[in-house]
Amino acid sequence: MMHKRAMYRAIAILLAVIICFPAFECSALAAQDGMIRVKLTRLGTRQSISFRTNCAYAIGGNTDRRIPSGANCTVTLSGGGLTLTVNGVQAAAGISLELRRGSSGGTNGVTFTSPSYSGVYPGDLLFSVSSGSIQTVLRAFIEDYVVGVVACEMGNSFPLEALKAQAIAARTYAMMVKKSSGSYDLVDNTSAQAFRGYNTGSNVVAAVNATRGMVAYYNGSMARLYYAASNGGQTELSGNVWTSNLPYLVQKDDPYDYENTASVKKSYTFQRDFSANSLPNSVKSAMLNAVAAEFTKNGLPTDGSGVIIESLDGMELHSPNYPAPSRTYTQVRVTVTARAGSSPSRSVSFDLATYGLLEGALGLGINSSNNETYEVTETASGFTLTARRFGHGVGMSQRGAQQMASKYGMPYRDILSFYFPGIEVRTLEFTDTTGHFSGGTAEEDGPEPTQPPVESTGVYAVVRLSDSSSRLNLRAQPGTSSSILGKLSHGARVEVLLVEGDWVRVHYAGAVGYVMKSYLRLEEGTTVPTPAPTAAGEGRWATLTLSSSSGRMHLRQGPSTSTSSLTILSHGDRVEVLGASGEWSNIRANGMVGYVKTQYLVFDAAAATPEATPAPGPTPAPTAAGEGRWATLTLSSSSGRMHLRQGPSTSTPSLTILSHGDRVEVLGASGEWSNIRANGMVGYVKTQYLVFGAPPQESGEGEDLPLFGGSEGEESGVYATVRLNSSSSQLNVRASASTSARVIARLSQGFRVEVLGASGGWVKIRALGVEGYVSQAYLALEGEESGGGEAEDGDVPWFGGELSEPSPTPGESGVEMLFYAVVVLQEPDSTLSLRESASSAAARVGRLPNGAVIEVLEYRGDWARVRWQGQTGFASREYLERPRYTAVALEDLAVYAQPAFGMEAMGRLEAGVRVAVNEARDGWAQVFYKGEWGYALMAGLEPD
Repeated sequence: MMHKRAMYRAIAILLAVIICFPAFECSALAAQDGMIRVKLTRLGTRQSISFRTNCAYAIGGNTDRRIPSGANCTVTLSGGGLTLTVNGVQAAAGISLELRRGSSGGTNGVTFTSPSYSGVYPGDLLFSVSSGSIQTVLRAFIEDYVVGVVACEMGNSFPLEALKAQAIAARTYAMMVKKSSGSYDLVDNTSAQAFRGYNTGSNVVAAVNATRGMVAYYNGSMARLYYAASNGGQTELSGNVWTSNLPYLVQKDDPYDYENTASVKKSYTFQRDFSANSLPNSVKSAMLNAVAAEFTKNGLPTDGSGVIIESLDGMELHSPNYPAPSRTYTQVRVTVTARAGSSPSRSVSFDLATYGLLEGALGLGINSSNNETYEVTETASGFTLTARRFGHGVGMSQRGAQQMASKYGMPYRDILSFYFPGIEVRTLEFTDTTGHFSGGTAEEDGPEPTQPPVESTGVYAVVRLSDSSSRLNLRAQPGTSSSILGKLSHGARVEVLLVEGDWVRVHYAGAVGYVMKSYLRLEEGTTVPTPAPTAAGEGRWATLTLSSSSGRMHLRQGPSTSTSSLTILSHGDRVEVLGASGEWSNIRANGMVGYVKTQYLVFDAAAATPEATPAPGPTPAPTAAGEGRWATLTLSSSSGRMHLRQGPSTSTPSLTILSHGDRVEVLGASGEWSNIRANGMVGYVKTQYLVFGAPPQESGEGEDLPLFGGSEGEESGVYATVRLNSSSSQLNVRASASTSARVIARLSQGFRVEVLGASGGWVKIRALGVEGYVSQAYLALEGEESGGGEAEDGDVPWFGGELSEPSPTPGESGVEMLFYAVVVLQEPDSTLSLRESASSAAARVGRLPNGAVIEVLEYRGDWARVRWQGQTGFASREYLERPRYTAVALEDLAVYAQPAFGMEAMGRLEAGVRVAVNEARDGWAQVFYKGEWGYALMAGLEPD
């Protein structure tokens, strides 16, 4: 009987599970694209990004242009284009770059070394130019991405069933926001889902593997599985936070979140005996004034006698932000016993604001969006007011899920059903397109890892579009159906290589492609290059003839096997011969123009020589008043600053911050705005702030400094080392070649710099991410002996002589800093050890919090001597980054995940705290806060 009873009980339980959880009958569906594009905002706004591969990558998916595992790579933005350097050799260049991963799996990818992050980023890398900096997008397989998200959003220490619920929620959210267009699907911060690369935590990986492919649906459509850290004991309606309610995002009490001791809450206890309270003046004054108002309203005298509150008798919350049963109470009804002077004591009731008064004064604030839940508990000695909730409160509480799994042993099905009633979990099959290369084989040798040099024509044109926000497509071939290599901005200067009908072949920022002729304006005094007269065999048709019928051959971009492959041709293909270059023929095949070796072509009968394309005759755009001139930015004060805007409007993004006195080159005008070039960037400022004058004089003779090896922003290949009298001295780097110029950085003994030019006792260098000028007396070119003798390759000039300017005096308190740096750690609440000396074995003298802005005094190998809050010590350079600029909070400021009010606040900056600022636009500043980028109001920040 016992056995039968147990069997019946088991059957009953099984039936109950089937009845209660029909939504979790998972069914495998057809395979879907499993790739998700993640914009890596964590890398910040940078002109250079370095990384190391731990598997092979192909440039553009071309296996002939392969990056090996273990390679050190750098992508640099210069002159509007990108350059990829692999192990010190330039490997590719263009407006955009794509690197395709050669091995699948979460542990195969890249590790970023500058900025330095420890996690592996698995997937393809897509680099492009956006708002004057490098935009990096990771194209990752959804399962690898979810591992990284779950590790950030919960962590490996959470129970397995909670991690499974989180994995399904994260996977569903990512696939729901997946786009068919645009450059990325979502970002890597809490504006979407936090992602810091692949995590190898065993619990996290197990949870993702156990739920592989599982996503949530409601009524046939993918559901929005929102989640937050803690809901304060009550889930929130999505319509109260955003715009509309969803049937599976309900409002109800959450006892699991409420009882979890890890859920965020803040409390304040009021004593019944009012004299025993130590209330802030703002609260005490509000209570006394409220009692006095009640006395006056009832005709009781208060003048001259004062109001005395004797006891606190009751506290009752009311008036929630949202309809009942919401517990986001905005008021608390307080009842006290009070008297005025010698008059009899009376019971008085009045209201105090929770969000407007008590939250800030009593330290109860958790979020800045006035959405905490409040409760009052009564004891014999008083009343405790408690605020709860961390985040928006919609959907799943991560602390609630933790409690369900750890204390009650609830499976992920129960967790999801509690927070999202009525959803259906389906299992989809996602495909991973990374991990293999595309492209065939050919009879030619593989290319060298460098782009072909483009023979300069000396003919230039400027892109002219209808407005500054428009973009012109740069295409691989002449035709609107050809693939887009990149986009050119209005005003971009391109080199004209060849005119082919309505299309022009141009060279821009290392990329060669085609644009429509109608959008170009030739520079004055230039002649358009047209196709050369055809030689024998040109302007004819031919057949590609290889050694076997299955043979294949590359169509090359230029007349060299070192140039990139445009496509693969097969034996017997018919091609049109356009011209010749040595042993190569320029041909058109399959709609593409390129080169093959002439020896593989069998020509048809002779044909007429095609006529040369006539040159267009566009006239240069007229120069408005003030264009082509230099000007000085003149503001109301010497400390004034102004945005350089992307377009002629204050609603366009800020490219950088300009200071009073900055010299700028004026390129054109648009209404009340001037188009200028400043600090290597082109943008707009209002003309009223410019005072026009002669161009700036950089050197003592008024001449431009000669460059070693190319134009601004390119690597010169010439390096030197700072040589000072002592290791504690520092060398000033100045904005121009003069001792009166502004100091923009300081270098320590032995620091290695790139030499860009030399003139009049000054050397133009690139160091610490900036370009500037230093005294020639303190540099030694690489290759010199310590005594200044001959180098191996002949005479090398010794930059010696007398000091032209004093170095800062050494000393701890008076040491001048090189620049500010920000501490960047993987975990928001982590700290960086401040050591007594430059060694991990040295004694710890302090801790630097994540996001702290510190003063860098000097570099010593992998260590930096820094100063923070008056304390000096050594910190690892691996965790330090240099921000674009810094600012000091003038008041307590909320930090939001997005530049908009009403969003969940990430936290709060205290008045006087210095923060790293990435960019500023539309009244908001992007600031670094506890390891994440967020937004604070610009009005509350004072730039340094």
